[in-house]
Amino acid sequence: MRRPRPWRCAAGPACVLAVLVLVAPAAAAAPEYALEIGQSIYRIDNPFLFPAASADPLHRSDTARSTDLGAALRLPLPSDRSFLLLAGTASRFDYDALGLLDHTQGQWLARYQWETHLLRGRLQHRYDQRLYNYYGGQLAQREVPRNTEDLAEVALRITPALELPVTASRKTLRYEDATLAQRYDLDDRTLELRFSYMAGTKSTAAVGVRETQVDFLRRTPEQIAAIDSRYTDRELFADVAWRATEDTILLARVGTLQRRFEHLPARNTQLVSTQLGMDWHYSPKTTVLLRAWNQPQPNDEADTRLYGITRGAQARVVWDATAKIRIALAGSVERQKYQSIDDASGAGAIGHDRVVRWSVRADYAATPRLVFTAEGLRERYTPDAALSSGSLYERSMLRLGISYSFENMTGANRARRQLDDLRFERIR
Repeated sequence: MRRPRPWRCAAGPACVLAVLVLVAPAAAAAPEYALEIGQSIYRIDNPFLFPAASADPLHRSDTARSTDLGAALRLPLPSDRSFLLLAGTASRFDYDALGLLDHTQGQWLARYQWETHLLRGRLQHRYDQRLYNYYGGQLAQREVPRNTEDLAEVALRITPALELPVTASRKTLRYEDATLAQRYDLDDRTLELRFSYMAGTKSTAAVGVRETQVDFLRRTPEQIAAIDSRYTDRELFADVAWRATEDTILLARVGTLQRRFEHLPARNTQLVSTQLGMDWHYSPKTTVLLRAWNQPQPNDEADTRLYGITRGAQARVVWDATAKIRIALAGSVERQKYQSIDDASGAGAIGHDRVVRWSVRADYAATPRLVFTAEGLRERYTPDAALSSGSLYERSMLRLGISYSFENMTGANRARRQLDDLRFERIR
């Protein structure tokens, strides 16, 4: 089946934003742009995440290569407070032995953000296409799901410190594989209203309400009877970002989330959703980032599992060893509660998995434009013993890369930062 190209999928919103460029008055502030090209070589062990005891011939290591392109433009329209942002990345991956995994990955973002004395707002379209997150060898073929997001937000400034934002968004998730498409193709519509307050110390606080309706589009009557085809989440939440000191920011988000199913009210649940964090600039060269959470698992991480709840913690340390060398270490542990799916029409038992991940990355900036990267990642899944043979699932990746970028502004180039955000931030 022919896959849409990442650039083409955003053609409609991109054309609309292009009209804004043509009709807008001349920009007073300078535009920012960045171009990037790179090459990487990967050594990947167990890409399909087979259990350790599996004798499947696809349970192996392989070498892959990628060619990476990126471009971003931040154009003031008509000032730095009201701007157009366009960014896109594309990567071609080719595997030595597992050619069935050859694929093209792409992300695209188009955003117009505007601001006046009383109002601010944004219009945004995002597209994300990347390789499926395989689990357990359940799917041993190429799968490149496609995520899109369209978002509109308007905020009323009641006072300089207090505002009332209203946000509406629509997300879609589409799979190539017929079985995955039948189970998990979905539309997600969200409406959020909140009050936000910013203190003089740049601390922020907000309270609000959020409602999300998720429709699984292709489920059969048998599947609907077993696992439903629609649910609605309603959440009352409060979040705070408190600048405790000049070097420390404490983060907290607490919400009461109610999930209501369309056809199976016996499955209705209520969850206290929490997220905690700390950003600590330990020294001019070292930053520590801590996160903890208890929240629903994103739907795009599903495979033989459904309606998951995750509880976990993550620590990340970034150290600028010298003016040219940056080292980042990260580790996380997560407990996933989910409902397994035994076949295409029925639901299985409740299970609990434990997931441990760690990573290390080193970047060497030979020049401001030329960067060498070495990166390693390892994942270990311990499945619920009652639902599996007890075998572990482990996967690892090593990457060596080189990238060259061209920017019209060095240092704090906001267009350049957007390229990194596109590659590493999935649509949720």
